[in-house]
Amino acid sequence: MALEDKFLITGVVGDQAPPRLEINDFIANEKQFALYIQALQAMYSEMKDPRVSYFGVSAIHGRPFQDWNGSPNHEKAFCVHTTNLFPTWHRPYVALIEQIIQSHAARIAETYTVDCDAWKSAAANLRQPFWDWATNSVPPDVIISDETVSIPLPPRGITNNVVNPFFRYRFRDGETSQFGEPFKDWVYTLRHPTSQGKEATSDVGGLKKRLKDVQMDLRYDTCRLFSIDNWDHFSTTGGDGANANTNSLEAVHDKVHAEVGGSGGHMFDIDYAGFDPIFYLHHSQVDRLVSLWNCIHGIWVPEPAADKALIPFWKTQSTYWKSTDIESGTSLNYTYPDFLDGASSDDVSRGISKLHEGSPHSSLLSGESSQTSNSITEWTARVCSKQFEVGGSFSVLIFIGHVPENPSEWHESPSFAGSFDALANNTPEECANCRDHADMVISGYVHLNAHIFRQYDQATLHPEYVIPRLTNDLCWRVLKADGTAAELPSLEVVIMATPLTLPVGAILPVAGEPVHHHGVTRGKSGGSRA
Repeated sequence: MALEDKFLITGVVGDQAPPRLEINDFIANEKQFALYIQALQAMYSEMKDPRVSYFGVSAIHGRPFQDWNGSPNHEKAFCVHTTNLFPTWHRPYVALIEQIIQSHAARIAETYTVDCDAWKSAAANLRQPFWDWATNSVPPDVIISDETVSIPLPPRGITNNVVNPFFRYRFRDGETSQFGEPFKDWVYTLRHPTSQGKEATSDVGGLKKRLKDVQMDLRYDTCRLFSIDNWDHFSTTGGDGANANTNSLEAVHDKVHAEVGGSGGHMFDIDYAGFDPIFYLHHSQVDRLVSLWNCIHGIWVPEPAADKALIPFWKTQSTYWKSTDIESGTSLNYTYPDFLDGASSDDVSRGISKLHEGSPHSSLLSGESSQTSNSITEWTARVCSKQFEVGGSFSVLIFIGHVPENPSEWHESPSFAGSFDALANNTPEECANCRDHADMVISGYVHLNAHIFRQYDQATLHPEYVIPRLTNDLCWRVLKADGTAAELPSLEVVIMATPLTLPVGAILPVAGEPVHHHGVTRGKSGGSRA
């Protein structure tokens, strides 16, 4: 293809739509994993066509704000966070890297001289794996800790050690010249960097611990997504409605970015997140949840947003993909294991309901209710603020009890109950989408039931028990992406109680209208203004 022709996102060309595999299953497929490792490294090394190099594709998401594939950037980011196109814009984006990786894999498969047909079949069916952080919040070591990996290499399939491209991306000379500090000084992508200095490395142990600690929150927040029946609330932190009572997909997504990046890492900065190779495993999972939610609710992007161009992703030489084109992943020639064997919406719902296992009220809200209607009260801290007030990504941490003075101890405190994490541009004036939403208020939710039971002996969820204790003990702090404390003047934290009911014959719980208990936080800095 000549460079003057646009590179079209077609999905992997083929007669079928194979499933994207969960990363643990993908690694177990020796041939596909070996091909992906080599294909990703080939993408890292691409020099001839910057449109399909790893740096070129990853830069679509943010810095250095460059044109891509015949689409002028106008010195701004292409991405559409905090809008209801957040889920669908990322669909062709993940399909793009899937398409490039598979093309390298197909070429590499041709170079094997043993098991030739098996290698070619593995390449033909290779799709972008996903990391199901709702079920397994800590990825396997070959993703986050192993600097080398052993795979069978061409031509004879003999196993050997190679550099593991999943562990990090190494920037080539000059690629970081237009980055801000500290990213311009870092040769590699980092997760939980040990410092903000030039010699920083990834703190793998800290990363694993943080991801393990948030497992239950990710499970519960993901399951609660499916109680939402409105696209705008489901899709984005900017789409909160009057009766909203749980996190949007974008909010859950932001939490994963925060936990992987840690204090100052690439994943917790919207301009640089796309350079971390775990980004695409993460967004394949986000895309999977969009498919599952759409299967259960039959709801898609409303007009007029549905007909907006998803720039810079070309469908033809003159038109971009639109959300109306991609309601099904099969339009880009992939599917997910959840939809194999003709799975119905009820089958999908049963799979989602398993995420309630291990929660403090799993016996009430998991499985199908056949005899009586079960219900509980869900206590939640609703967090609202302007997105760009801090000057970058930030977290609002909720505590029930004493808060340590040192911000580095906040996540480890026994009183820590959870956080609302916001992925935000640190130079919003350079991003058209950010300028358009300069004063937007975003919302997130920290569910408290598990922490109430942990914090208080013989706790109940009755208002007469919960309200006085939260009034006395609830605290919050704001933490910038670099790990330092911050002020957030627009912050408002409100406690709400939402009835969750599992109706007779239902599979997933139904949320009722929340009751806002403004008195719990009123009078405190950042508390209710009502």
